[in-house]
Amino acid sequence: MGKNKNKAKTDSEQSMQLPAQYANLPPEYQQQLMAQLNSVPTKQEIERRSRIYFANMKRANQQVSKSDIAQVQSWFSDNWFGELTKKVRETYIFSQDQTATVAIQRIIPVEQVIKILELGTKLLSNSLNVENIIVPGTPITELQGDLPKQYKDKLPADFGLQSLQSMKPVELQYNTPQIPKHPHLIIVGDTHGTFEVLENVFAKEGLPADDIVYLFNGDYVDRGSFSIEIFISLLVFKLLNNKCMYMLRGNHETASVSSMYSLQEEVKRKYPDHHEQIFQLFVKCFQALPIAARINDSYYVVHGGISGWPGFDIDMINTLNRFRDPESQQSSHYQSFDPLSDVLWSDPSEDLEKIRFNQTRGTAIQFGKTAIKAFLKSSKMQFLIRSHTCVPEGYQLMHDAHTMTLFSVPNYNEKNLGAYCVLYGLYDAEKQPNDLQRRSLKDCSAKALYEIEPAVPLCFIRQFNCSDHAKIINQPIIREMQERQMQAQQAQIFEMLRRQGAM
Repeated sequence: MGKNKNKAKTDSEQSMQLPAQYANLPPEYQQQLMAQLNSVPTKQEIERRSRIYFANMKRANQQVSKSDIAQVQSWFSDNWFGELTKKVRETYIFSQDQTATVAIQRIIPVEQVIKILELGTKLLSNSLNVENIIVPGTPITELQGDLPKQYKDKLPADFGLQSLQSMKPVELQYNTPQIPKHPHLIIVGDTHGTFEVLENVFAKEGLPADDIVYLFNGDYVDRGSFSIEIFISLLVFKLLNNKCMYMLRGNHETASVSSMYSLQEEVKRKYPDHHEQIFQLFVKCFQALPIAARINDSYYVVHGGISGWPGFDIDMINTLNRFRDPESQQSSHYQSFDPLSDVLWSDPSEDLEKIRFNQTRGTAIQFGKTAIKAFLKSSKMQFLIRSHTCVPEGYQLMHDAHTMTLFSVPNYNEKNLGAYCVLYGLYDAEKQPNDLQRRSLKDCSAKALYEIEPAVPLCFIRQFNCSDHAKIINQPIIREMQERQMQAQQAQIFEMLRRQGAM
């Protein structure tokens, strides 16, 4: 026990190492930089940061009018998602060397993109920073009767409501058959402009509806060729039925990142006459996205993870000012980092117990098992589902399965699978209310009682793949941007060598 305690102390007091890009600086400059990186912010600086991070948010309570909803319904009626999918598929082509790729072209009319972004921003602005979601309920006996053998084999022999309280996410084999339809919640990780993610998941689990609820965990944009179509589609579903679609913010939903990667360039190519207006509307809508979700008071869902800010818990997230881009710091004093940056950028690690600066990302923190368990305990939660990191199987369980990484873009690194979670809210259909509930509740049905005190949901992890046309390596915009960046770097090296030769 003493050994773990010392390790935790080392984790939290670790000095920051010099980032690799500064290794060629003269020694005196390296020393100055190291002193700056390991310096402790002044009290005044911490107060300044706190005023920015926790600035009082005054939600405008902007309402989307009935006429606006009617306009959305007229644009997106009947089989609109099927028609959109068909148009996306029509862009699939092969290059001269027979590589599967796509043709970049406008699919959604400009007036619809502008209107949906404006209405989506209004609707999202009314949400709290932390969405409170109850998984649609199903009597446990009904689900048990319909479970295929592949699912039953993964569950305890005495599976029941009591076993749910400590049951961790259940890993299914690739291509496990679907469960016959029951109400459920689907959690999807990064999509990164890969429209086939939506196509595949909706085909398997059903389109968003009252009893088929979706939670998307950020990073809708960049790298893939259909960032616009993904984000607009999800907003349309949310505008048509606010309670069937939840959307959280990722680190790519910021002005700095989405302009550095491919969203801004995608907007330019598809809407050249309106690209500045549309990109700014995207940025404004990004800032309105909620930050995290609480599911059945047991699952904490966020794009990155937790923060090193003192006393950080899920209630603190609701006090953050989210209507801005996060600040980025490079320092060993992680206790004063912007919590908004931390929850979007942080990563879990099995190599430490508490918290340290995230040198891999160059910003935010890494957190260990002790840190996440302390957060979950103080927040009265049991599990963390986060995204943000590409993992070979599409998911990864860490920290005794209390932390799950969920990444939904297959072939992001050429060979990885994508994954998503399916959650079932279960209850005893024979449960009777107590005397207090009989006196105080209008609806004392078993389902209503479940919604008041929801049990830990049953969580299954499903994997899937996409076509070669959806591979990130085959996407033209990001590939061309990377080629231009490489050419610029080579030009800088040649110029440096030329000047050295001239000297």
